[in-house]
Amino acid sequence: IIEYYSSQKTYMLKVKPDPESSYKRGYCKATLYCGKKEVWSRYLINNHAPVRVFVADSGEYILTMDEWGNVGELPVVIYGRRGELIKVHSIDSLGLKNDMEHIEFSVGSYWWNEDSISFFGPNEKKFLIRLHWGKWIILNLENGELFTKAGVFFRDDLEKEHEMEWEKLLEYRQKTLAVHAINLLKSNDEYELSLIHISEPTRPY
Repeated sequence: IIEYYSSQKTYMLKVKPDPESSYKRGYCKATLYCGKKEVWSRYLINNHAPVRVFVADSGEYILTMDEWGNVGELPVVIYGRRGELIKVHSIDSLGLKNDMEHIEFSVGSYWWNEDSISFFGPNEKKFLIRLHWGKWIILNLENGELFTKAGVFFRDDLEKEHEMEWEKLLEYRQKTLAVHAINLLKSNDEYELSLIHISEPTRPY
């Protein structure tokens, strides 16, 4: 059993990997707690277990990365406040189809997020991933879709609102990236490193 905490330790997701995942598909049990109170419990769509898990301090969202033993499979999966499945991404849907020259391959794995820095955005409505070659992936957690500068708008006020949100998000990501990098350099504590989600994951071959 593996426990993942939100940044303020308000919520904790307990993940119980299935030791017989090669025989039974999709039996990775996860339970979200607020303190000692159970919020929800469900089987994740992973066959064994995710490699990384991010828990919003609001408890609104859970984001998992990759499949243990097959990094690059189920690269990003987003769950909602009741454990409902919001979005399942693939390498292509994350916009990485043309970035393969930056991604290391091994048997059964695509190391797309190696040495990445990941964190929730303002009000935990967005999730940001900074990849090692400088590319950013920003996800709108409400629907799981990519959040980009470009968009199609049918009203000028909506376009303006989007532009303002984008600019604020750019400012936030640069400040937060710097803070996470400094914390990584300063910290020798394994638990603190797990909270800021910068440390390189152990490769699950």
